[in-house]
Amino acid sequence: MKIIGKIAILIVILATETTTACRNAQLMKTGVTEQEKYDILETHNRLRQSVAMGQVRGQPGAENMMEMKWDSELAAKAQQWASECTFEHDLSRYLNRFTMGQNLAIMWSTEPLGEHEGDFPSRIQNWFNEVNAYNWGASWSPKTGHYSQLVWGETNLVGCGFSSYYDGYKYNKLWVCNYGPGGNVVGVDPYSTGSPACQNFGLSTSSRYPGLCTDAPTIQTFTYNPPQQNYITDYNTGKYTAPHKAEYTRVTFNKPQKSVSFSNQLADYSWNQPQTQQYYQEPKTQ
Repeated sequence: MKIIGKIAILIVILATETTTACRNAQLMKTGVTEQEKYDILETHNRLRQSVAMGQVRGQPGAENMMEMKWDSELAAKAQQWASECTFEHDLSRYLNRFTMGQNLAIMWSTEPLGEHEGDFPSRIQNWFNEVNAYNWGASWSPKTGHYSQLVWGETNLVGCGFSSYYDGYKYNKLWVCNYGPGGNVVGVDPYSTGSPACQNFGLSTSSRYPGLCTDAPTIQTFTYNPPQQNYITDYNTGKYTAPHKAEYTRVTFNKPQKSVSFSNQLADYSWNQPQTQQYYQEPKTQ
């Protein structure tokens, strides 16, 4: 009897974990490949650079558009949420570092979806295409919230997740991307307008995307006058010389003038949750 009881408890626990992982649906595939990670970063940065360099009609250029980099914590959160098999925003977006932003996309069909039907680059492009309805300086809108998050200047980290599942009457593909620090802060423009000027924000120009900035350290040279002369020996003559000045180099980590912490404070007090404009593929019928 005791053994049967333990087996019953184990079955209940496993059933609970399965239900929590994918709500009322059969999970078919999850995860993001290394190639997809590359594609996600390349697509984000290519589109962000086009805005930063003033190449998008109706949108001003950006002085401080950051280069996106992959973040494992954001990716883990995104994958965890994608594996829930629900096309809703995750309300638990508060990390120790910042409040994260989130973009979602879904594709569904009454017939099984092919392996190559839908991918991250096409979903990201769809989010970006909301620019056609976006007026610079306008308040947040559910019709353009994906775009404004995608081009948020101070956002420099992204991590994404994916799931494919069957919910009993249709086949679904769900894409989730989390961003940090999150954008769409009430009362704040997405970025500082102008031509790329990373140095004005204590940043470096990206080596891969010249219109974007990176927080990688820069080497600065400064003159140091020691309180006492540093005597240098000339071993050929046996004489000592005292240099008047000595130059040193140091690595500096300067913060942007528009600090991330300021945006986070605004987010904590006046953040409104974005709604998602749904992207559906028309169901296939026999």
